[in-house]
Formats: sequence, C-alpha cells, structure tokens
Amino acid sequence: MEHVPAFDVFAKENHLSIESLGELKYISGALVAGEPVSLCTAFPVEKNAFPETVQIQPFSETSRHACAVAIADTTESVAAPHVLYLRPKSLVLGVGCKKQIPPAHLEQCFRTFLQEHHLSLSAVEKLATIGLKREEPAILALCEKYRLPLEIVADADIQACAYPFAASAFVQQVTGLPSVSEASAYLASGCGEVLTGKVKYSGVTFAACRKTIEPLHWKERGQ
Repeated sequence: MEHVPAFDVFAKENHLSIESLGELKYISGALVAGEPVSLCTAFPVEKNAFPETVQIQPFSETSRHACAVAIADTTESVAAPHVLYLRPKSLVLGVGCKKQIPPAHLEQCFRTFLQEHHLSLSAVEKLATIGLKREEPAILALCEKYRLPLEIVADADIQACAYPFAASAFVQQVTGLPSVSEASAYLASGCGEVLTGKVKYSGVTFAACRKTIEPLHWKERGQ
C-alpha cells in the first residue's frame, strides 16, 4: 500500500519523542490493513498531510478508533486500546532557587512541578534562568541528569519586558530583577504561551511556557 505513513519517521521529521514505542506496531498494522487511525493532536498539522485513513481530531476529543496517535505535551491520556504518544519539544521551564540549594531537593521540586501541572518530561526542551544562577550547582546537575540545555536570559531583557510578571520584593532585592523563573520561561520560549505563573516550593520556583510549534508535516506524503 503506497504512502502509508510511518509514524516513527514522522516523529523524527518533526522532532517528536516517542513515549510508547511498543504501540507503534499496532498503529502501523492498522494502516497497512487500510483501517482508520485517529490522530488526536493538541498541535496544528499541515492540511492534507496524511491520507484519509489518518483522521485528525482535537486531542481533547475521544478517539474514534481502536488505534490512535496522540500528540501533546501534557500527560492527559487518550482512551483507546492502542495509543502511540508523541511529544513535541514545546515546553520551556524557568527556574530560580536559593544559593547552594541541595540538588536532590531541586530535582524533587522539578518532578513535583511537572506532575502537579500534568506536563510531560519528554516535552521539556530546556530550562532557563538568570545570569546570577548560571553556575548554580543544583541547576547544572538537574540539566545534566535530564540532558536539558540551560538558557541564560539576560537581565536587560527581563527589565525591558512588558509582560506583567508577578513581581517579588525579595527577588528584586536579591537579584535586582522583578522575576526569575516566570520571566526566564517566558523570554526563553520566545514569548510563548504562559502555562503557569511562578510556582513556589521551599527555596525553589518554577514556571512553564509553551513555544509556538510549526505545523507538523509528513514529507513522505505524495512522494
């Protein structure tokens, strides 16, 4: 059957992480057999990117078929017997912390933050913070363990940003800036969609923003 979409190839082309690789064989088998598959997506897909057997629908809707491909950066599930989860690198997390915070504590806050806000670890593209924290051992250890790049946001960019961050007098006194985690997430995401404001833990703050993702495509279509 010509032009059957291979979702492992689709994932690679669109820089998507595959979370449930064992389901790929069911999705592929259904498509080879000419059976319909639901593509439940929270992100835009190019018009006419897929053949009619791949039926695109919003992620929030119930899958119309037994086999589904789900594209989202949140951990909400799709109700279907077989679901292949694909994660775009769409999330940017801003982080702030007290000096010499224990790495294990920062990591626990990181995992708690993702869980509480239903954000997929696989969808985190990078962490972001301010220049004052560029050498903070706990932040560097977190980035190393989870293989996440760290972006340093310039103080001047935060000072010039017009977004109404939740300002903190304490943070202003210590850093000279009105915001650390929230401003870092926002600016490092290219002024993306704000998913959370500043979320406080003991000596730690996190915030999450979503980058704008280009419409997903399948280059093999029509070749």
